[in-house]
Amino acid sequence: MIYYFYGDFMKAKDIILLCIVLILVVLLFVFNQRKAITSEEFIKVTESYHLKTFYMTKQFDSIKPIQEAIFAESEDNWQIEYYVFDSTKSSIEWIHNKEKEQKLNYPSPKLFDENHTRNTNNYTIVTSQSYIYVSQIKNTLIFINVPIEYMNDANKIIHKMKY
Repeated sequence: MIYYFYGDFMKAKDIILLCIVLILVVLLFVFNQRKAITSEEFIKVTESYHLKTFYMTKQFDSIKPIQEAIFAESEDNWQIEYYVFDSTKSSIEWIHNKEKEQKLNYPSPKLFDENHTRNTNNYTIVTSQSYIYVSQIKNTLIFINVPIEYMNDANKIIHKMKY
């Protein structure tokens, strides 16, 4: 009788442990999604790295899906572009078109890497002269095309923004 009770207890304990693990996996998946930053957050991060920000939205008035455009420029004349689109679908279409364009411009890169997840898309192209990084989260997009010597500087900012 003690064996049966202990065996049933262990089965119940295993089921409870399995449920706890499943709940933790679901919570990790839900809370581990990358989040889009706002234009205010973009400005705050880029200015903390001494980049000057410029509102470029008016230059994109003819491109209807783009609702907001902000460029952050370094003293060395490289920049990070931030866009807000009217929808996630528009930002996904834009990143895929930009990716095709960049593949044509850089047919033999040293590195080409792309990642697609549930709410994000990004790709990286590294050539002997350029570092290109494009990341889309929901309806926002970051675009970087800098000389290779500024790749580490750009990556620090990308990391800070979690893009």
